[in-house]
Amino acid sequence: MTRFCGGVLLVLFLSGLAQAAAPALPVVGVDGRVTRVVDGDSLWVSPRSGGRAIEVRLADIDAPEICQDGGIESRRQLAARVLKRKVRLRVPAGRAGRDKYGRTLATVWLGGLQVNRSMVEQGQAWSRRGQGDRGPYLAEERQARALNRGVFRAGTSAMPPWDFRKRHGPCR
Repeated sequence: MTRFCGGVLLVLFLSGLAQAAAPALPVVGVDGRVTRVVDGDSLWVSPRSGGRAIEVRLADIDAPEICQDGGIESRRQLAARVLKRKVRLRVPAGRAGRDKYGRTLATVWLGGLQVNRSMVEQGQAWSRRGQGDRGPYLAEERQARALNRGVFRAGTSAMPPWDFRKRHGPCR
């Protein structure tokens, strides 16, 4: 038993070292101007360098669907913050930088403000859940809940967008 347990610990230790030593994905920076806000976690950016506008999904957050309670307010808050303003996109290179709909996944920066994090801090989005984790902005989400911000205000029926989509499907 000790020998087996030690082997398991060795494997876990080595796997942890492999993960720690794995290189981070390269990140591409794109400067541009926000031309349209679709909802609380997606927008269009016209690159400063020219070319076609980029459809962007804010990485690591999930805002209410536009037809869901809080959806219009979430879009309004994002638009008030970034519409027609210059932003910088931080995008993982390669396939990691796209969602299943082909949108560019990005962290959006407005000067020194990280917009993705700010949307969660203001209670306009949830930290996006992954397999086995609660997302990178869980502390910000908990704080927004504690302060009754945005969709987490007392008396509102804040349903996470992933649950809303399961029950009702996408907005039309």
